[in-house]
Amino acid sequence: MLAAELHKYHNYPTLVLADMNATRKLGDSTSGRNMSRALQTIFADFNLIDMWETLHPGLAGHSYFYPKGSSRIDIIYASQHFRQNFNQISTERLIFSDHLMIKASIKGAITTHLVSKFHWKCNESILENPEYILLVNNIWRYYLTLQQYHTNLPRWWINIKKTIRFETKAFSQQLQKDQKIQIQHYYERLAQLKC
Repeated sequence: MLAAELHKYHNYPTLVLADMNATRKLGDSTSGRNMSRALQTIFADFNLIDMWETLHPGLAGHSYFYPKGSSRIDIIYASQHFRQNFNQISTERLIFSDHLMIKASIKGAITTHLVSKFHWKCNESILENPEYILLVNNIWRYYLTLQQYHTNLPRWWINIKKTIRFETKAFSQQLQKDQKIQIQHYYERLAQLKC
């Protein structure tokens, strides 16, 4: 699928930002597992540059940590066109994630075409919302009561993350709907005041 999408847009400046669940070469994982030569071939065929390696040569940049090691499966690749636009790239811890976030600073205007239609990203402003904080606290308390029944602790943790993600998405969508209704209400009031 990745190769097909890249082929479709091969004449355009391209950025690939992804959790690949596979590594490209031996140094990308402490265990050497999940290495995909296909990924290496795809990125080479489309002349895409690994921005972490470009800006941090020699640094591992692992973004996923598990009990027996770590790996670099979260990536940012760019076509030659974008190479000079990158100021910096770094990793940053995220709440409720077993991955580090890959954070890049890009200068200049970039016009984008989002290929993935199923990606959702949390609006971080809700992290300060008291109702959201209460929601997450309640989820956490609920799962703590279940912990004693789980013999598989990683599975218990994965279930917590899935629930928080699902509830966060629902909370964000409801918040957005409420805001749209409120804005519509303001427009109607302004129209009445103009009359």
